[in-house]
Amino acid sequence: MLKSFQEEHPAIFNAIIIGTPSLIIFLLIIVTDPFEFSTLELANRLIVYVMIFILSLFGGLLFGGLIKWMMSRSVR
Repeated sequence: MLKSFQEEHPAIFNAIIIGTPSLIIFLLIIVTDPFEFSTLELANRLIVYVMIFILSLFGGLLFGGLIKWMMSRSVR
């Protein structure tokens, strides 16, 4: 019997489901610069970008968890 991709490669599946939204959130904040971080000095800007990256990982975890929950509910 064929297994689904999620059952065969759970680590890759989780990285895609959680990493993609995280990367999109992070890049959206960096590219649009809504809070005008570009006016900060380089060292301060790097610290802020690292903090935003960590926050975007949490956002990706929430969004990825929601997607996985919705996928598990639709299978039943």
